[in-house]
Amino acid sequence: MALAALLGAVVAITLWGPRGTSAARLDLIRDWAPDAEIELWEAEWERRAPQHLEIGPPPGSGPVETARFYLSRGSHVLELQRRGDRLTLRTYGVDEQTLGGGWGAVAQGRIHGGRKGAPFANAVATFSWSCLGVRYRQASSGLGRLVFDASGQKLRATYMAFEDFDTWLEADAILDQGQPAPPRGTLQGQVLLPDDAPRLRPDADYGVRIEVVERDGGPIPEALVQVMALDASRVRTDEAGHAEVRFPGSRWPVAVIITAGHPDYRNGDVVAFADDPDVRWMPRGIARGTLRIELDPRPTGDDARYRFVPPHPDHDVDDVMACGTCHVPQYQEWLGSRHARMDDHGHVLYERARHVEAGRDVVGCDGCHRPGHALEPSPEPRGLLDANHCDLCHKIAAVRDVRDDGVLGAFVVARPAPDEPGRPGSIHQVFGTRPDVTYAWMGAVWNPLFGASHLCAGCHQGAGSWREERLPKLATFDEWTRWALAVGPDQAASCQDCHMRAGGSLDADGKPVVQLAWDGLHRTPWQVHAHDFVGVSPLRLGEALAVETTSTHGDGFVEVHVRVTNRGAGHKVPTGTWSKHLVLGVWATQDGQPLALVEGPRAWLDARAGEEAGRDPGDWRRPAGFVFGIAPRSEALAPFRPLDLLGAWGADDVDDTRLEPGATRELVFRFASVADAPAHVDVRWQHRRGALGAGPADAPWQVRSHDPPPALTLGRSVTTSVAGGAR
Repeated sequence: MALAALLGAVVAITLWGPRGTSAARLDLIRDWAPDAEIELWEAEWERRAPQHLEIGPPPGSGPVETARFYLSRGSHVLELQRRGDRLTLRTYGVDEQTLGGGWGAVAQGRIHGGRKGAPFANAVATFSWSCLGVRYRQASSGLGRLVFDASGQKLRATYMAFEDFDTWLEADAILDQGQPAPPRGTLQGQVLLPDDAPRLRPDADYGVRIEVVERDGGPIPEALVQVMALDASRVRTDEAGHAEVRFPGSRWPVAVIITAGHPDYRNGDVVAFADDPDVRWMPRGIARGTLRIELDPRPTGDDARYRFVPPHPDHDVDDVMACGTCHVPQYQEWLGSRHARMDDHGHVLYERARHVEAGRDVVGCDGCHRPGHALEPSPEPRGLLDANHCDLCHKIAAVRDVRDDGVLGAFVVARPAPDEPGRPGSIHQVFGTRPDVTYAWMGAVWNPLFGASHLCAGCHQGAGSWREERLPKLATFDEWTRWALAVGPDQAASCQDCHMRAGGSLDADGKPVVQLAWDGLHRTPWQVHAHDFVGVSPLRLGEALAVETTSTHGDGFVEVHVRVTNRGAGHKVPTGTWSKHLVLGVWATQDGQPLALVEGPRAWLDARAGEEAGRDPGDWRRPAGFVFGIAPRSEALAPFRPLDLLGAWGADDVDDTRLEPGATRELVFRFASVADAPAHVDVRWQHRRGALGAGPADAPWQVRSHDPPPALTLGRSVTTSVAGGAR
């Protein structure tokens, strides 16, 4: 219960305590909560917390020394395990005051000092800690230091929480080790860090040598090393695992946390205070001494016993492990995205069964549209857990063959053992773009794949039956690859650059989100990526397309020129399956009467439409215009025959009129003029989903409330031409 006092106190102070750096004692005493409420919290704690607070002894060989302290509150405990110069600790307990509840935290770090028979005497420990709120389902993290007295029976803790890292706090142990705790304690001994505490100079830059090694192993070259959240300090280790990290003293004046990440290891960190005995800081120079970061190899297999963690924060009243508990903005963005809703229409559920019934054995849709179900088959539908959810995507270690289907072949999924010893919680391992995330319950691994288009290729390339001589159902990654090779690496944006924009997440007040998790370290917006996966939208396609129109009113005719350019997309427009089209419609009127098209293409959208259909502005059945998309060739009504969802297309079987990146299509339409009155030209373009020929608002599945509309108007240009002039 002692370490819980430590970290529970941190949370209480940062939520309700005063701010500043004076040495005044904090008045954090609140009214006691009613007994019934405390009993409720204690019961919640017993149900929710113990299974998530397991942390083993430090790795290595040699004896493990343990200690137990009560710190600041009699209802919180601090438990320590030491092996050599390595330390693990945990804290847990219930704050019995109003707005209280259960908290728990775990930490690991380094420790020096002690003597035989008194392993904590005059010892100093530094560590990074991770805290989990059981009552209010909040996460926080930070760093700290423990300074033990000559007996090793008492200690002083200095610690901070990242969500308020300008506030440093001290807390004295008020009970000797082993002394029984009172039924209720008060928040005692907590003070803000004094102004005269050792600090780095805010006007100076500092540097420090870092050595990154495998725990109980050799050096790790090519690891990314940086001060947490300070990407400008990022460097790579050399062949000996060494690097020099530089940072401004104003950013981390009292202590600094330096992190390391490598694709084969879980991220790790080291904490150093301004008066750290291992480091002699040198303003505008490199400190004397070297800090070591030890990384643990990540699990490399895929353990099918692992159960994916649900995204919903309220999926189980007695389980706080859920992605949406801490990653609130990202969860809310994902919840409204197509990635969360990929498995909820009939084609996904029954398309393969239809082919099997017809005697054709084909790959189904589950690998991409129901990956959760594909990896964890269940006779009962599980909603969003069957789709592409947080824990599933962040368990992808590599992409093998993009011609295969998602988790059924393209992706290398790395689910850890659910009973991995020594690790808290049930998540154990996630992959991502950040080498500086060391939150204990995540087991984060920096994986550069998550910033590369190759990750998206596992589902946005291939699909269905693959034959080398035929076109795949999805070729978005191929399209992007050709474009990226043509423009070069300095100009080629990745899929994530456009569809998971850094700095693209906004909070309820319209301000950029600056936290990866609530309530964690404040970062720059550019370190936080949006998870709405926006694709078909007026904003994105407006950035991708440029449409220019001019019209000429001559003797007996109105001529309209339209230039459509794919100026911003690194793939074809539109991209994806046959059901997506970009449709251009052109209408001309005089005195309110529609003019007949005498020369130029038509956008055939409805096979049932007569010759007069499409003349009135806004009538999309067969207007003058053009369809950018894929349609079958050969037979007279070929554009109106739906393409097979799971087969493959022959190169000679289809017309592909989509716009390549950077390409322009120029179209000319001539209408018969019936008078000398001004001609009004109306040009519109929209994105459609549905089978060609079935009608302008048709879709191959029942449209749900969360689906994008079958027809989405992207832009419009209205011009007026007078006889003998152009506009």
